[in-house]
Amino acid sequence: MPRVNISPLENFQVYVQLVISALLNPNFLDELRADETEAYFTPCMRKIEDAVCCLKEFVTRSSAWSKEFRKDLETRPSYRSTSIGSGLDCQACNRSGHPSAFSVELAGVPYDAAKVWRGLIMPPSKEEDASRPPKPKLYHLGRFCHERTQLFHALQHYKFKLFRKVEKKMSNIDSKTRENEVVNRMLDDQDWVNYLYQDYKMLLDRAKRAGTEGFSKDAM
Repeated sequence: MPRVNISPLENFQVYVQLVISALLNPNFLDELRADETEAYFTPCMRKIEDAVCCLKEFVTRSSAWSKEFRKDLETRPSYRSTSIGSGLDCQACNRSGHPSAFSVELAGVPYDAAKVWRGLIMPPSKEEDASRPPKPKLYHLGRFCHERTQLFHALQHYKFKLFRKVEKKMSNIDSKTRENEVVNRMLDDQDWVNYLYQDYKMLLDRAKRAGTEGFSKDAM
């Protein structure tokens, strides 16, 4: 039966349980997708993921980013930026009169984030990243594109990064521990679950503020 009157925190906790289960069982996501009557994980997953993906689409609206830059932004999970002096035109939008103000490094093993969001594949593990580290891609961005792409990247790769956080937590548990005990031990750590939930809420709030207040005027 579907769960009713579930709080946002409880909904998020079920989503974390889903991530734990997917890391423990490589077939979990396939089995979940194949079960059209599943009513425990699926509604909670849709609420969490729809919230992120809807805001992600808003952030990219009217963004004229170059094809190569957008591909790297969508597929590389690491985004690091450094403030620099104005120089070349922004390499994200390639618009004249938009001088670069930040150096942005997009790194990590490229992966198909769209398939990860649809539950068709798992995000690459930390071990996979370490085994084939690609060369980072560097871009010079203007203030407006930097602010918008930084937010988009956080939304785009939220699921990837949540998997990594759960994976890291799980690595502290003996590999011989039974799966149901692993799930219970991780979810019983309410401080950890609350930390993940607050991180999720802060990201959504940041994106919603951009929707109501717009991006910084001085970033134009």
